[in-house]
Amino acid sequence: MKRLLVAASTAVVVLAGAPAMAGVVHDHLECFAINDSHNYEATLNLSPEPGNTLMLPDHEGCTIKVRSKEFCIPTSSTVVETDAPQVVFGGPDLTVGYLCYKMKCPIDTVGILPVSDAFGLRDLSLKKITRICTPTGW
Repeated sequence: MKRLLVAASTAVVVLAGAPAMAGVVHDHLECFAINDSHNYEATLNLSPEPGNTLMLPDHEGCTIKVRSKEFCIPTSSTVVETDAPQVVFGGPDLTVGYLCYKMKCPIDTVGILPVSDAFGLRDLSLKKITRICTPTGW
């Protein structure tokens, strides 16, 4: 099974779910490739979190095929070995799963984003919006 770490730059909706173990923060997402029986289409308008430091614009008219490609669950992780420079960084404790869908938007956002995570500080080049992940009740 392929594990992916997904970083979200949008606000996370936290709903009641499985309780976290004391002292362990589940601030990562472990994602699984899935087969989804839905076969619909939808158009979305996106509004990034108002306080985002990127000043990303709203995106209107984004389209998705409502057939999810990934299911992600909250997890914790410990880096056992790496040659990447490490930075101690944590996020909010996540308590719900997410379904992720491929998405296309008429206008792509291009820019440079300085980020840091457990694998160091670096600049990312933003190219286009490729997916949206929605909270699930599971």
